[in-house]
Parts: sequence; C-alpha cells; structure tokens
Amino acid sequence: MSGAGNWRELATVKTEGNLAAGLGAGIDFGLTVDNDRLVLNCKASLVFGPGAAGGFGTIVDFEKIYDVAKLLCEALSEVDYRYLFGVAKDAFDYIAYGIYHVIASPGQVAGKAFEKSYEEVFQWWQLRSSLKVEAGNLSENLLRDGSVILDDKSLSVGKIPPQAMGPMLYALSESFLDSWESEQEKAIVLLLTSIVSWHQFVEVLEHMSSKAAKVNAARNLNRLNSILDGRQQDEFNQFIHNLSENPLGNAGDGLVAWTTKNPILKKDILVAAHDSGLFDGIA
Repeated sequence: MSGAGNWRELATVKTEGNLAAGLGAGIDFGLTVDNDRLVLNCKASLVFGPGAAGGFGTIVDFEKIYDVAKLLCEALSEVDYRYLFGVAKDAFDYIAYGIYHVIASPGQVAGKAFEKSYEEVFQWWQLRSSLKVEAGNLSENLLRDGSVILDDKSLSVGKIPPQAMGPMLYALSESFLDSWESEQEKAIVLLLTSIVSWHQFVEVLEHMSSKAAKVNAARNLNRLNSILDGRQQDEFNQFIHNLSENPLGNAGDGLVAWTTKNPILKKDILVAAHDSGLFDGIA
C-alpha cells in the first residue's frame, strides 16, 4: 500500500487534536472510535513528509468508511488473519459487524449499514435475533453478487474477516438444518470455498457463533461434517487437506468445499444432524 496518498484520501480534513497520541514507535497509522465515529490516526510524517513531528486524527466520512474497511480487510488477509497493530478492537468490530450488516440486510437497505455510528451498529449487532430472516438475506445477497457490494464497490468474499464470516456460517447452518433451503447450503459452500489458508479456516471456525464470540473450532467442524453425505464428506476432507499454509495461495487449490445437492436426497443425514446436539435450534 502506498501510504500517504491512500490514507489521506480516505479521511476528512477535520483534525481532532491528540487522538493519535497512542500511536507507538514504528506504527504510522491506526483506527480507533472516538465520540461514536471512526477515526483514522496518522503520524504527521506519513502525510507531510520526513521530519514532520507528532500526529493527528481525522474523522472518516461515512461515504469513505467502506474504502477503509476494504483496505483493512485486504491488509488483514495479507497477514493471514493474525494481527494488525494500531487497529483498536471497537474500530475493528465496527467494520466486521458493518460488513455482516451489509450482507444480512435486504438489498434496498444494505447500503445504509455504514451510515450508522459505532453505537448504532453495536446495538444492532447485540439485539439481532432473527436468524431465519438473516440467513435468507445472506444466501440471496452472497449468491447474487459473489462479493460484498456497497456503493458500486466490491470486497471479495474471501476477504470477509473471520469475525463476520464465522457468524454468517453459523446463521446459514442453523437455518439450513431447519429449513433445508438448498440456496443456504450453496451460500455455505461459497463462503468456505473462498477460504485460502489453514489458519484462516481455523479462525473462521472459532468465530462461528451468533455474536462472533470465540468457540471450539473442532465442534464447529463437526457441525459442518454432520450435514454432509459420504461423497460430500470426501470432497470436504480433500478441500481441507489442500488448504495452503501460505496466505497468498489459492483457495483450496481450486477445489470447492463440496458439491451441493437436493437436501431431500440426504434427509436421513439432516434428521440425524438435527438430533446430534451440535446445533442450537434457535433459527
């Protein structure tokens, strides 16, 4: 990323005093939430050149938040979903929850997700409960667009952070087991197939819960395995086996997670999964 030009474009010119005071040595920029708004903190030298001292924070315009989110998600994928210094947890949550909001909303309101303040997005996240409705919107939007679309800009499905992709898989799998909607299984496969690395896969499984809280990855792998018939299980095993240790590798070496089929053809498996205790039954 080229630095000053990109980040300066993404922020307004409204300066907020000492908001960048927390930037540590070697960190040129960071994201925080201040007064309920997303703030880009930046070392003065990054914008004004070597020798400029101090730093400043600028409030990110609502119409620019998606640009920041896209850059953040792409940077996170470059480090294989490990850690980005300088990004505060509430700022990251705002972006992850907002991305989920975009994909889980009906088309006509999806674009308004990032017009909300941090507190509005956080409250929506905490109060959301209608997984069936969300799963329907998730499958429709994912299968129609094949990416995250906002203001005619797109983010690859594979760049959705685990804290958003995990809850998507949770909602889709919960609802699929109850509804047997084939489109929801297709959306599950689309998300999984977009995963590039083993570490990313584990992170997604660990956040595969309603509110993105960390849970047992092995249990969620068992959840997914429980809805597969024999051939699908073989395909999924091969997909997992081929996941790269390299975050810049190809997703599953070009394999799909598994080939979907009419759920009626595996009804005994889905009934057994329903009784397995691996699902919460709250869809």
